[in-house]
Amino acid sequence: APVFALENAKKVVLHMGEMTKDMFNHTVRFSFHHDHKSFEAGLAIEEMLDSIDKKTHDYLVKIAQAGLDNTMSQLQAEYVDTIRDFERIGDHCTNLLQFFEMRYDDKVELSEEASKELRKLYEVVLETMAYAIEAFESDSKVIARKVLEREDIIDKLVIKNRKRHIMRITGSNSIETQDQLYVDILSNIERIGDHCNNIVINVIQEYYYNEEMDYDFEG
Repeated sequence: APVFALENAKKVVLHMGEMTKDMFNHTVRFSFHHDHKSFEAGLAIEEMLDSIDKKTHDYLVKIAQAGLDNTMSQLQAEYVDTIRDFERIGDHCTNLLQFFEMRYDDKVELSEEASKELRKLYEVVLETMAYAIEAFESDSKVIARKVLEREDIIDKLVIKNRKRHIMRITGSNSIETQDQLYVDILSNIERIGDHCNNIVINVIQEYYYNEEMDYDFEG
C-alpha cells in the first residue's frame, strides 16, 4: 500500500538524517583533533549514505509507479529531494575531512582566533541540522523557520570569518599564510547550511516546489 510505503520511506530518510548528523560530529572532532578514527568513521558513514541514497531513491520511484494521489505525490517528491540534500551534506563533510587531513599533512594549524570562530560556526550548524531533521519529522513550520533563521546566521558568520582570515594573513609571515584551504572549508560549511534550508522549504510551503525546475524561458 502506497501510504504505508511512504511511512517506511520517511523513517529511512530520518535515519539518513541522523547518520548525516553523526558524520558531521566526526567532522567537527577531526577539525580540532588529528584523530584518524574520526576520519575513518566519517568516511564510512559517507559510504553508507551513498548506498541508502540510491536504494531509497529507487524505492520512492517504485512507490510513485503504484499510483499516488496529489498529497502523496507531493510527499514522495519531498522525500526524494530530502535524501538528496542529506547525501550532499555527506559530500561536504567528506570534503571537510579531506581538507583537514591535508592541513595536518602540511602541519598547518588553526590559530587560536580561527579555532574559536570555527567552533562557533560549527555550533550553529549542528543546531541547524538538528532543527532541520526535527522539522522534517514533525512537519512543523515553526521549527522549520528556526532553520531559516540559523541558516542566515551561518551565511553571516562565514562572510565575517572570511574577512577576518584575510585580515590575519595580510602582511603576516605566520604559517597561516600558507593555509589556502581555510576559505574552501568555510564554503563547504556554508553549503551544509544551504542544504538544511532546502530540507525545510517544503515543510514551510503549502505545495511542493523545486526551484531547479523553475526556469525562466525567453521567447
